[in-house]
Amino acid sequence: ETMLAFERIAPEFKNLKLIAIGYDKYKPLVIEKLKNEINGRLGQEAIIHKDYVSEKELAELYQNAKAVVYISSKEAFGLPPLEALAYGTNPVVADSEVTQEIFGDNAFFTKDFSVEEIASAIKDALRNQEKRNQILQQLHKFGFTASQARLYLAGLTLGKVLMKHLAKEAGVSRGTAYYIMTELERRGFFSHKKTGKRTYYLAV
Repeated sequence: ETMLAFERIAPEFKNLKLIAIGYDKYKPLVIEKLKNEINGRLGQEAIIHKDYVSEKELAELYQNAKAVVYISSKEAFGLPPLEALAYGTNPVVADSEVTQEIFGDNAFFTKDFSVEEIASAIKDALRNQEKRNQILQQLHKFGFTASQARLYLAGLTLGKVLMKHLAKEAGVSRGTAYYIMTELERRGFFSHKKTGKRTYYLAV
């Protein structure tokens, strides 16, 4: 649906490209075929699909993207929209109790999973400069670095959690996570509690 939604708005955004990252898990496989069909109709390579990118390339994509679109009908919530915020990029996500709780006003939402609704949400994320600025100001007012934001946003997603899981979710080493946590706890963004030999962290 996201690629078809992109096709709908592509004529209005001539230089815009959609970079789709991830292995094709559909059975039968559909992503490459659909990508080629849409690019053929658009007359250019507007959609690029990559199975995998390095951490460095992923960071560059987050930093340079106009928006990160992550539309999922599954209850499980993925990290990419939170990582997008950490890099100062606006996320487009499906509207649900979970996403509303996590993002509040700091995302663009699709009301359903139709091509029309996804296209509308993406267009809003690209054109609504007032809300784009509001989202970035909300993040920047905390004075977060990218790594601090990723750790904090991962903490909001996971709840009470051990450092090893928090670090993995945030995509940083455990040593880096402990270093960042010292500052975040000092500023009141995290608290911790020891249970036996384990220490659990909670974003507040």
